Amino acid sequence: MMTPVPDLPLGAKTHHRRLLLIVFGATLATDVFSKIAISQLIPDSSLAIVGDVQLRILYNSQAPFGLGNSALGSSTLAVAALAMIGILTWAWLARSRAWFPVGIMTGGAAGNLLDRLSGGSVLDWIDPGFAGVFNIADLAIVTGLVLFVFASFAESPPEEHAGTPNEDPACG
Repeated sequence: MMTPVPDLPLGAKTHHRRLLLIVFGATLATDVFSKIAISQLIPDSSLAIVGDVQLRILYNSQAPFGLGNSALGSSTLAVAALAMIGILTWAWLARSRAWFPVGIMTGGAAGNLLDRLSGGSVLDWIDPGFAGVFNIADLAIVTGLVLFVFASFAESPPEEHAGTPNEDPACG
């Protein structure tokens, strides 16, 4: 049975909000700066690293993860932005331990959204040779989602019972 993500103690709420913003900002900055650096450092459109792994510049105007064949419309971008803001708001208000995965996911989503808003396409540049070409933002979104699912299955702290530790509340 899936349990909700455990709550943080009340005193940790401000601390988790700061950490959420730091992780969000660090993820977004890492994505933006990596795209700037890669577009400046790769003279042609690709650079072989080892075996099939290469750094390859690809401007992706398709939907995320190659789902779709046309450029995304402004309404789709608006829905994506609202979803990202909603998830961030939930993490901000909740006393949740999910601040780290949410910060990573939304920082990555913000990086790709920024690309789409500024140029209409996302700069993908990591080509492992066995999967599609992706970027730091894509990696952050997937990693954050996986961590969020694991956090959702984490056990809640034991509930406190009215009795003493040696008493079994079920026995009356």
